[in-house]
Amino acid sequence: MCVATLQLLLSTGFLLHVKVTLAFIENELVGPPSIQCKAGAIGMHFRTTRLFNGQEKNEQITGKVYVKGNFNRPECRVDYSSQLHGGIQDGGITIGHGSCNMDRQRVLSPGGVMFSLVLVISFHPLFVTKYDKVYNVRCLYKEVTQIVTTHFDV
Repeated sequence: MCVATLQLLLSTGFLLHVKVTLAFIENELVGPPSIQCKAGAIGMHFRTTRLFNGQEKNEQITGKVYVKGNFNRPECRVDYSSQLHGGIQDGGITIGHGSCNMDRQRVLSPGGVMFSLVLVISFHPLFVTKYDKVYNVRCLYKEVTQIVTTHFDV
């Protein structure tokens, strides 16, 4: 449990002290997340030490995974507060190529196309915490050089 004191300067010139109690259960990732470079999308899956959503110690736990800079777009985030299934300790997100401002770059050596985006795993519904993680995810799709030969008679 965390207690924070906020000072607000009101438009009337008075200083108002507000004590806010923030319920926060420490949570963090178990190992690095796994990245899936799929044919039409990039996926990320991860596991946490405690519940990523649900209830623990009478406190609501909600996590979010989103593409940096695209939090307000529903297709670019997964909000686990709206997916209460009795509590889970893992989460993930899949983003289609070309959506959520995903960067696409032609690569010469090795030849191919690289898709990249920045994913954020957030453990608190309102605040950035020391347990939140940010990942620059890149998937390189290599070109395949294939020589095709055929024999034909004229």
